Amino acid sequence: MSLTKATYSLINGAPAINVKDYGAVGDGSTDDAAAIVAADTAAASLRYPVFFPPGSYRIKSTITRNAQSAWFGPSQQSNNNINNEVQLYGTVGDIGDGNPMIRCAASGVATSVSSISFENLEFISDKDVDYADLSVTTSAGVTLVDVSNVKNGLEFIGCAFKNAAYGIRQSDGDPYLDKVTLDRCHFTLLYKAIQCNPTGGLSLANCFVYDCFDWIYTKGISGTRANGAEVFLNACSFNNSSFAAEYTCITASAIVATSCWFEGGNHWLYATKYAKAEGCYFSEAESADSNTKYSMAPNDPDRSEEHTSELQSRETISYA
Repeated sequence: MSLTKATYSLINGAPAINVKDYGAVGDGSTDDAAAIVAADTAAASLRYPVFFPPGSYRIKSTITRNAQSAWFGPSQQSNNNINNEVQLYGTVGDIGDGNPMIRCAASGVATSVSSISFENLEFISDKDVDYADLSVTTSAGVTLVDVSNVKNGLEFIGCAFKNAAYGIRQSDGDPYLDKVTLDRCHFTLLYKAIQCNPTGGLSLANCFVYDCFDWIYTKGISGTRANGAEVFLNACSFNNSSFAAEYTCITASAIVATSCWFEGGNHWLYATKYAKAEGCYFSEAESADSNTKYSMAPNDPDRSEEHTSELQSRETISYA
């Protein structure tokens, strides 16, 4: 057992698998993919979490997780800091356009992995995203974390996602994906920050989503759940999205937002069944038609006008 691993275990009172004990370097240039896979495999057999000491871990090929446990880095002192001490870094050229840097479960194998979590890690690629003109951004590039085929729980705590096609994406056909929870996470300079369709809903709390072509999209999965998932937002901040009238910022079957900030976008909340916002602030809509700032139940003629009126008339909501 290395000194790093032993010291970490003593401080935290529990054992963990240290990726550097399995050959990871974390210098930003060495390919650490094989070492991370080896550490994850060991963690799976022992049911231990995987610990990443501070560093930049270069990943030159897709990593598929084996362990039903946590990956985590050192604790963060502030939820406003998106520059985590641990970076998992991939390049479009190494991994290939459209491929994931991290795959949470084997491709095409439904319900194969459960209880996956990530904490205090930054996922980043070298994709060139122009924050000044997000409308020209395309989907070509790396998916930072592919969450297809995850069963019974997926969470991200204190994580950051930057410079990629997708931050979190469910890409396989119509796989099973239960509840997805995010707390104190940051998304910036992405084509789509989040695209997934969990059956148990998508919950974000204390998250920042800035300068992304689309914020949350839950209708991109084909099959029986194509109408979108339920999205719950609490104390989140959203700023700058596609700026194009035909696109939306958050698309779901149902959206419930409390104490959130929405700025610099259009069609902020587009729900096919139900939407509700309390204590939220909306500012700087880019859509030409102000009525499309927030579209409530557009596919439900009996309730669309009712929900739109309810949202616009609430005293707890501010519009600039």
